[in-house]
Amino acid sequence: MISLCFSSQSFAKNVASNFTTEPLNDSSWKTWKENKNIKVDYQQIEGSDLIEIKAQAAIQSSLAGFLLFIQDTDNITQWLDNAHSSNVLKQISPQENIFITSFKNYWPITERYMVVNSRYWQNEDLTLEIEVHNVEESEYVNNEMIQIEVIKAHWKITPVDRQNINIVYTIIADPKGAIPFWLTKRISLNSLWKTMNNMQKQLPLSPWQKHSLSNIKEHQKK
Repeated sequence: MISLCFSSQSFAKNVASNFTTEPLNDSSWKTWKENKNIKVDYQQIEGSDLIEIKAQAAIQSSLAGFLLFIQDTDNITQWLDNAHSSNVLKQISPQENIFITSFKNYWPITERYMVVNSRYWQNEDLTLEIEVHNVEESEYVNNEMIQIEVIKAHWKITPVDRQNINIVYTIIADPKGAIPFWLTKRISLNSLWKTMNNMQKQLPLSPWQKHSLSNIKEHQKK
């Protein structure tokens, strides 16, 4: 079980050696910000004003602890930057859900929300993958807010040992509405950076680290 007595400084030193950057095969990728444990890159989507963002992080957590942490909708506002609320709308299976997340409004951005289908699975090499797809069914539409379109979102979680994981998260999202490109880019990159930092601080201390999932096999190396 993961110790709950790490300070932020000792934690950073503990996991720094576990952080491996996924190679970027395209020279169009640019690094926006990085430290020993977190790295955020982005690239322009050809023919549009959208960008694809790739966030990578080394975090102290078990695989089950990570999954249970991000599925805890009561806690999501504590780590997902600018999130106002999140609720499961429909459970398709234990591994697949449709949920809605709303985001706070702040000048000059109108309040927004997203409805997505999220499904996870574990590969033979113990890596976890989570696919996220946009949902546009009329039954979930909120006319008082603008719906963000999630064009592409994917998580890949690689266990380093029982207590440490590497995260790679990629996303392309259209915030809709009349937002200048420079502002969208700045907000999106800054938000994902804050989110990863929040996860890095909170995941090791999460009570979900004491739980396991029967369908998830943990790394055997201590």
